[in-house]
Amino acid sequence: SPDLVIAAPSMGQRNVLDALRRQQIPVLVVFLDTTAEVDDALVAIARQLRKGPAAAALIAKRRHALEEARIRLHACAWRGGTAPRVLVLAGTQPLVAAGPGTFVDDVARDMGLFNAVGASSPMWPRLSLESMLATKPDLIIVTPGESAALALQGELAALRLGAGLSPPLLWDVTPLLQRPGPSIDEDVSRLAGLIVGKCPNHSHD
Repeated sequence: SPDLVIAAPSMGQRNVLDALRRQQIPVLVVFLDTTAEVDDALVAIARQLRKGPAAAALIAKRRHALEEARIRLHACAWRGGTAPRVLVLAGTQPLVAAGPGTFVDDVARDMGLFNAVGASSPMWPRLSLESMLATKPDLIIVTPGESAALALQGELAALRLGAGLSPPLLWDVTPLLQRPGPSIDEDVSRLAGLIVGKCPNHSHD
């Protein structure tokens, strides 16, 4: 049997976790909705594993990556020096955006970006193509990866929008910001590079 089971809270898991506890198997429940909760989870897990300094190092690494991203994006002359307004899609079938109270929103704001999803929106609002465009983002970040982004690109092309009416899509070959945990720093660095590549004052030479 395992020495420790780590789980995120879910009604679907409740019976399983209760069964584990009845077998006297230790269960650690962690919350991962925000970056603060991710930090708390890292500390709690490290404490259970008796590796406290490791959690502090991971948290410091993420904060350093965010600070570097802020510096890079601050140098990007977007709309007279302001950071771009971004819509972050966590899914494309259906279209699901990252709204307030999510770790994706936390990361975007910590990078100095403006989330096109309003503060009164649900955490993970579902959108149509039309409502997605109505948020008026400068950039649409497709976190699931390349295949999802290309499919969305095709759907937008079918709308036959005029030049400049469809904001650029950003994606990486592999998913971004879909793993709330110690790898956030890597995603932050990759995302900052993608955004800088779209900056009006960015040199491609």
